[in-house]
Amino acid sequence: MAGPLFLGGPTLEGKYPPDFLKWEEDGHYSRDVVTYTAGGSAVTLQAGTCFEGVPGTSIVWAGTNPITSILMETVTIPATQARKLTVIKRTAVIDSRYLTAGAQTVAAIVANLATNLPTLLVRTGA
Repeated sequence: MAGPLFLGGPTLEGKYPPDFLKWEEDGHYSRDVVTYTAGGSAVTLQAGTCFEGVPGTSIVWAGTNPITSILMETVTIPATQARKLTVIKRTAVIDSRYLTAGAQTVAAIVANLATNLPTLLVRTGA
């Protein structure tokens, strides 16, 4: 059974979900954990950053490969360090206005999500 629409309260972890996430399945079924490795300098990734999958790690979507997940919360990763990140990968309702992927446009992100993550319902308005 599907969970209720998000009404602004904290999640089970005591954290507030990002603005892009409007609804997710019960039991955090929509989530997964991926590994991200920073390059030669520290990197801050905002909630709503779209990733493309590469075996063993994830990288910010560059516009060519399929989007495989969306970052759940803002994180800073020190130079050359790897971190496990919580992402949305399955059944959820998201607001496209808060998605990002480097220099990619929101329209390109939405088009890629429609093709590669069809279980995500992408809203383009409030």
